[in-house]
Amino acid sequence: RPLDSSRGHRTTMTTTALTIAANEDTAVPTVGVWTLYRRSEFGMGYVRTEVRALKVWLTLQQVGRTGYRELVTKDIELARLLFELVGKHEELEPVTHSLGITTFRFVPRDLAGGNDEDYLRKLNIQIVLRIQAGGRAFVSHAFCGDKFVIRFCDVNFRSTAADVATLPPLVVEIGRELDRELRTTLTPG
Repeated sequence: RPLDSSRGHRTTMTTTALTIAANEDTAVPTVGVWTLYRRSEFGMGYVRTEVRALKVWLTLQQVGRTGYRELVTKDIELARLLFELVGKHEELEPVTHSLGITTFRFVPRDLAGGNDEDYLRKLNIQIVLRIQAGGRAFVSHAFCGDKFVIRFCDVNFRSTAADVATLPPLVVEIGRELDRELRTTLTPG
């Protein structure tokens, strides 16, 4: 009997695994089947972690282990540089630094010591939103304990120390501007 090559290929290139149902109301585990080579048949919902690793694999193919190590080392050094630069600004409070991530927040001089956490949270939320809308830098946010902080995580291979050095003055400039605006709207009269 001749071998059905399409069935053999399908069996070889298909993986069966436990997945969680898309219906959040039931969240009943169901057995799902997907394939990386015939996605159109099963839909994008079945593409799993194997594809996420593709970015790492492609980068390793492009720059090799040594190059990849250099990219990660550069990201860590830039985050460390930012942490040091933030520490030199009177109105910036460095909070954490780990690997390629630095967190900090803007604290107006008269609130040094974190006297008004609610106000600092509102102010720093607005700073993050203004920076993101302006497009001059990209930051996100995080919470460190009860503190809302500005989060910097560099993974762009084109970033330089000069790029990172522009962030603290930008945050101070926007922070001062927003502080004036918020105090005007929050102060009666």
